[in-house]
Amino acid sequence: MAKRKKILVSAVIISFNEENCIERAVKSVKWADEVLVVDSGSTDSTVSLARSLGASVIHNKWPGFAAQKNFAIKKASGVWVLSIDADEEVSAELASNIRKAALSGENADGYWICRKNYYYGSRDYMKHGTVFPDASIRLIKKGRGAYNAALVHEQIVVKGPTLRLAGFISHYSKPLVSEHLSAINKYTTLEAMDSFKKGRRASGYSILIKPGYFFIKKYFFKAGFLDGFQGFLYQFLSAFYVFMHEIKLLELEKKSCVDYNPLKTLFVRYKNME
Repeated sequence: MAKRKKILVSAVIISFNEENCIERAVKSVKWADEVLVVDSGSTDSTVSLARSLGASVIHNKWPGFAAQKNFAIKKASGVWVLSIDADEEVSAELASNIRKAALSGENADGYWICRKNYYYGSRDYMKHGTVFPDASIRLIKKGRGAYNAALVHEQIVVKGPTLRLAGFISHYSKPLVSEHLSAINKYTTLEAMDSFKKGRRASGYSILIKPGYFFIKKYFFKAGFLDGFQGFLYQFLSAFYVFMHEIKLLELEKKSCVDYNPLKTLFVRYKNME
């Protein structure tokens, strides 16, 4: 009986109606011993495209970002698991270094990988305003790490030592401004729920001053203006994200209290800051 080939590296991708980008993502990880796509019910050609490129596709009802990514990691067969999104692409340099790291047996349970972010169809990635190098842990030894329980902006937490890999993941996010606005509405709702559970509350400062300070800091002090119009749009909408998050926090507080006056609450908190 032939010995089954050891699966050293699995690449996992979660998807839902990603026909415009899934092909690029899957092709960028075809070097992996296993490519696994976990789909939550796509109604477009996402599944057929992924399968036509040799990826294994399984369905799992949407449980949330972190839970879905952890499900994908659990289903992967590799000793090492690389987690990417459907709108991302792994560079050839990074692919080579992942293989080397997996084969070397270095004393690390996870690896930090930098990301290049492209917005609004721009051919240039953003290099300023703290958007770059956007490092996060993406490669883990199976069983030694998992995504945290955040409802949005989830991150992998590793039990043991970590190192950094050379090379990049390219992130082609929100080709249209309307898509970015739609994502902001969705993500701020989830993040506000997360913050509310942790005891965070909105204040006059967080609603009226924090968003403007955020924009000034990222666009001017952190040189976001050097990314041109793409940089302006991104930093402006990011400040709007901060504003919407705080407003939704206030709405959650309102829903949790019968006798609630939002203006009075903000005024009292502002006075307490003096």
